[in-house]
Amino acid sequence: YCYQGIPHDEMQLHVQEVCSEYPMGCPRKCNKSAEELKRKNLIRHAEICPLEPVMCPYYEVGCETEVIRKELSSHMESYMTQHLAKVTEAHEKQSHKLKKQTADLSDA
Repeated sequence: YCYQGIPHDEMQLHVQEVCSEYPMGCPRKCNKSAEELKRKNLIRHAEICPLEPVMCPYYEVGCETEVIRKELSSHMESYMTQHLAKVTEAHEKQSHKLKKQTADLSDA
């Protein structure tokens, strides 16, 4: 696949585990066939694969939902109110913390 000069006794290992040109196909079984997707492109493909599990962008404020990428938009729409509540709560906590730090500095 890569035309490297690999010794015959190492060829099977090279092809199965190392060769960057080896056609793999998507491990999530999306529409990318082995002919379209080589081992060297798997990481980049995972960043766009519609079947790759992804965390909700609101994870930092408490939404721990993990969905496949193609269902993320639906999750975002369905949980908009909950996400807004989590952002509001996080903002209030930060605001309170900042006010306390400001007061502590004023007292010093």
